[in-house]
Amino acid sequence: LAQWADDIDKLMRCDNQPYDLVKVALVFSQQDDFWRQQVRSGANLRKHYEKILVKAQERQIKGGGTYKV
Repeated sequence: LAQWADDIDKLMRCDNQPYDLVKVALVFSQQDDFWRQQVRSGANLRKHYEKILVKAQERQIKGGGTYKV
């Protein structure tokens, strides 16, 4: 859990990603069948962040729901 927190902190602090978008990417990644298998660590979330965020936004546009907690 501490490693997840460290990687998410790096995503926000070092990569300058806003909290709201990181949350959207994280929630989407755990609700999507494909990304749930790929994101099993904070490092993988950080690695695939942009791809995940694009997919979440595409799904939202298609009417598949919003990914806000």
